[in-house]
Amino acid sequence: MKLSHYDFDLPDELIADRPCSPRQESKMLVCDNPYIDTSFSNFLNYVGVKDLVVINNTRVIPILLKGQSNGINFLITLHKNIGDTKWFAFAKPGKKISVGQNIQFNERIICTVNKKLTYGEIEVEFDCSNKEFDKFIENEGNMPLPPYIQKKKDKVTLRTLMIIKPSMQLKRAQLQLQLQDCISMKL
Repeated sequence: MKLSHYDFDLPDELIADRPCSPRQESKMLVCDNPYIDTSFSNFLNYVGVKDLVVINNTRVIPILLKGQSNGINFLITLHKNIGDTKWFAFAKPGKKISVGQNIQFNERIICTVNKKLTYGEIEVEFDCSNKEFDKFIENEGNMPLPPYIQKKKDKVTLRTLMIIKPSMQLKRAQLQLQLQDCISMKL
């Protein structure tokens, strides 16, 4: 089987590139026989007494960082924290980065490339405290959005209202509803 067997055309107008407003009017496909095309405002009509509803209570954190080293601009996408201020990440341009290289993000925040791994992955370590790092990420980090998503300055748009743990991955469902809207519909 070839990967190309999974290729298909999807018109741009059918790709959600921003959250629906109001969120509870997001599209929802009910996988029943037959399939039902409806909106999320009808969600509770399809939940039975014995059904289990799992709610994603995570948020996207802004882990796309813009830095510079030796006059070259770098985009660093953090994807796995491996200890305090040590991360696995991807770098663009990856071929222009080397082990031991320092990347400057602002006056106080610098990371050092500890290792170059396979498939363009790198290991970096930030030269700051956890508190400084968290503040830097929140203030200067960017959301790692796929290219078809229209960029938003409002980071709250990408979060549910109940936040417990940060997540490194953007879930499409997070762009489609706010948990509070769902709760307030029928409760």
